[in-house]
Amino acid sequence: MANVHRLRSTLGFVEANPGLWDQGSWLDCFAAIAVENAGYVVLPSLWVRVGYRSVKVWDVAAEVLDLTGAQARRLFAPGTSMAELRKLIAEFAAARPPRLSVPRHARLRPVG
Repeated sequence: MANVHRLRSTLGFVEANPGLWDQGSWLDCFAAIAVENAGYVVLPSLWVRVGYRSVKVWDVAAEVLDLTGAQARRLFAPGTSMAELRKLIAEFAAARPPRLSVPRHARLRPVG
């Protein structure tokens, strides 16, 4: 389930600083801002340094925001407008976690 707190925090930053946000630029997009707000440094080469390895900005952002691949693709798309960001974040926040069904074997009682 999406990390609603981080999504809203990043959106709040973007709304308060619209001049720093450019969804068409990977360096200033929603994903990069989310990664920077989480304490990582976005390198000028599309990568983020995570320990001893380099990981793509979008992959780190998806993990930081706890998004599925489909959610990340929709949110991080280059043409996503501010209104669409708001709508998507509201949609992700309203999503309920999947219902867990109890496996059949969990209902069995030990014999004896």
